[in-house]
Formats: sequence, structure tokens, C-alpha cells
Amino acid sequence: NGLDKFDRESQKFTNYQFYTRTPVIYEDSNEYLWYGTNVGLFKLDPATKILTNFKNQPEDQKSLSGNSITSIIEDNKGDLWIGTSDGLNRFDRESENFSRFFHDPVNPQSLSSNIVIQLLQDRNVRIWVATLDCLNLYNTDQDIFYLIKHVPSIPESLSDNLVANLYQDQSGVIWIGTLTGGLNKFSESYNRFHLFPQDFVQISHQESNPDETIRSGIQDSLLDS
Repeated sequence: NGLDKFDRESQKFTNYQFYTRTPVIYEDSNEYLWYGTNVGLFKLDPATKILTNFKNQPEDQKSLSGNSITSIIEDNKGDLWIGTSDGLNRFDRESENFSRFFHDPVNPQSLSSNIVIQLLQDRNVRIWVATLDCLNLYNTDQDIFYLIKHVPSIPESLSDNLVANLYQDQSGVIWIGTLTGGLNKFSESYNRFHLFPQDFVQISHQESNPDETIRSGIQDSLLDS
């Protein structure tokens, strides 16, 4: 159970017992290790070996919104963004407080769904949020989300609202993988998506450069503010 750290010099493993699944592992710019589990968020200080657990506290609105972690990224300001199955969180490491983002059915500029699947910050320091109900682009200045959805009547829209993967390659291209709609390539200059159908995306890791070939499955998308 838990997590194993492999020392290449000694060829030995060190086990950190969590007694839970650890589906997300992230190392931040300060070399702290963050583990996303189904019982909250853990931070490991590699120097002291101290493990800190952050969990949802129902009475504390500045605690983690949900305990099932799906994605972790660090933004250009050093804040951590944590996706959960019950909302999106921005973590201020100085105050150790969480700012929460939830779906609000009466606010079209809120997060599209509380179930967050994956996060990405692009080279233009924009935060992309894949949820169970379409793709979201966070506007940091206005503190709102632009929703990027599949529109059947618009070929250049997102191919499927269920986004499974987000990736930006070395050239800056954003690739979006969907569950059933294939692979999407986001065109920054035209603000639209180009779709690669599922039967087109047959990628071999052995035959391709992993940074030049993207294995995901999503596409085209419109920015609906």
C-alpha cells in the first residue's frame, strides 16, 4: 500500500504507507512532492520526510473542497491548483488556505461541472480545466470561466464535451483528448479546433517522438462566455 520511492544509486525502494490509492503525483518548483488520493491531498517534505495531509473540513470553507483528487498543477505564481470530484481548488501555500470553485447552475460563467478530470496551465499562463461536462478556460482577471463546448451545428467546435486529456507540446500547440470524440488540436490564431477522428489516431510510442505525437482524444471547441 502507499507510495514507493526508488533510489537509483542503492537500487532500493523506500515505502511511504498511505493505505489508499495514490492516482496523482506532482513535484512542485520547491521540490515538494504532492500526492492526490481518495482521502485527501498529501505533501511530502523531502528534507524532513514530514507528510502533511490536507482534507475537506465541512465547517471550514477554506479547506479542500473534496477528498478525491484527480489532478494537480502549479501556476506561474507558485499557487497549486487541485482538481477533485467535488470542485476545483487554488491553494495558497503561505496561508495554507484553499479557494474553491464550484458549478453554479444560475451562473453561466461558473465552472461547468464539479467533477474535474484534468488541469493544464499553458504558455500564456491560462488555466484550462477539463470537467465531466466540457472544457473550461479560467479568466484570472475577471475570476470567471469560459465554457468550451461541442456544438453539433459548428464543425470547428469541440468534438465531445467529455474531455479526458490536456497537453501542450513544445511548439505550444494544445491537444485535447476526448472520451468518444477523438483528438482535437487547438488553433490559437483562429480560435478554433481541428479534429483528428478516433480511427485516425493510431499512435505507437516506439515509432514516434512522445512530444511530437499526442495520444489523447478530444477536439474542436468554441469559447462561450
